[in-house]
Amino acid sequence: MDAGQKQPEQPGNDLWKLPDVLNAQVVHAHYTQPQTFVAGPKLIEAQEGIEITITVSSNFPIRALSPVLYVGDHALTEFERVGENQYRFYAHEASKLKQDAPLSLGWFGLPQRKTPTSFAYRVHREETR
Repeated sequence: MDAGQKQPEQPGNDLWKLPDVLNAQVVHAHYTQPQTFVAGPKLIEAQEGIEITITVSSNFPIRALSPVLYVGDHALTEFERVGENQYRFYAHEASKLKQDAPLSLGWFGLPQRKTPTSFAYRVHREETR
């Protein structure tokens, strides 16, 4: 194979594929200590926020782009792994999230590649943390 030829893809190695979302829990969290979030170039502190914990069929693939959880067309980019196949996404501006908006999983900066789930945005409970 010369330098100009594209290397064949390995079967089963689709770096664009994200796992299936098996469950989604939405919590309106009230923080006893302000939580710091990134908003564009700024750091902001929030006393409350929306936390969406998803359970997926397998862990996210490791790559340069990060997964994004979409609530309708609003992208949630901040998340952390909270357990085996579980990730918690954070939204500090609840007013931007529309009740019953569909949840989709995709890649940062590529909204056209988002994959719908069978879940919608509905707050299940409130908690103080």
